[in-house]
Amino acid sequence: MAEIDPKEASRQIRERLERGDLAEIEARLAELGRSEEVPTALSLGLRLAVAMAAEMRDGVPVGSRSGAMIAGWAKNWPQTADDAVIVAREFLLNPGKLKETLASRLFGDRPEPSGEAKP
Repeated sequence: MAEIDPKEASRQIRERLERGDLAEIEARLAELGRSEEVPTALSLGLRLAVAMAAEMRDGVPVGSRSGAMIAGWAKNWPQTADDAVIVAREFLLNPGKLKETLASRLFGDRPEPSGEAKP
C-alpha cells in the first residue's frame, strides 16, 4: 500500500469539504480512521458529524445510518465513542468554532493577531 502524503491528503479533504461532497469526505475519514490503532474522539466525531449531515441532507432520520457506526465504536472504545458524539454535536451546532479549530490543526490556517488572514 502506498504511503499517504499528509499534505496531499489534507489538500484533498479541504477540496472535498469546500465542494460539500459528503460521501467522499466520509469515505476518506473512514480510511484515515483505519490507520489509527485507537481512534481519537475528534476523528470519530468528524466522521459521525459528516454521516449525520448526509442523513439530514438525504431527509432520513438522524441516526438511521450513523447509529450503527456509534454502536460499533461503543463496543470497542466506549469512552471515545461517547466523546465522539459530543464532538459531532458541537460540529453540527457550532460549526464555525470547530471549523476554526480544525483548520488550524489540519491546514495550519492561523489568523493574524488582528483577526485578518495572511495574504
